Amino acid sequence: MAPIWKNYYQGINKIVYVVDTSNLCQIAAAGVLLYSILAEPSLKRTKILLALSKMDVSYRQMRNEALLMLQLSRLKEEISQEITVIETSAMTGAGIDDVSKWLQGQYLRQDQKKMK
Repeated sequence: MAPIWKNYYQGINKIVYVVDTSNLCQIAAAGVLLYSILAEPSLKRTKILLALSKMDVSYRQMRNEALLMLQLSRLKEEISQEITVIETSAMTGAGIDDVSKWLQGQYLRQDQKKMK
């Protein structure tokens, strides 16, 4: 599916990128795909929401471990896009309101909340 994603990039200003934190192999692969998305010239001004899903299950990767596997700190040094990370769970509903607020442009990250 990923090879055809670029056919839909035109006119996009936000991307929700979901990573299954319960699947160790998928996290590493998701990092590679995320990097390829962020490298697209047509997406340089696109805001990215990185949704860490299944944060309710006991066998998931913890947030810091998942972000390390995704190499997010390295990515942030190399890209121009704004990336927001939200932990989510479809089972419990955790984070879903934050995703909705982000899509509407009303979500404040933790570091932004502290500045207010």
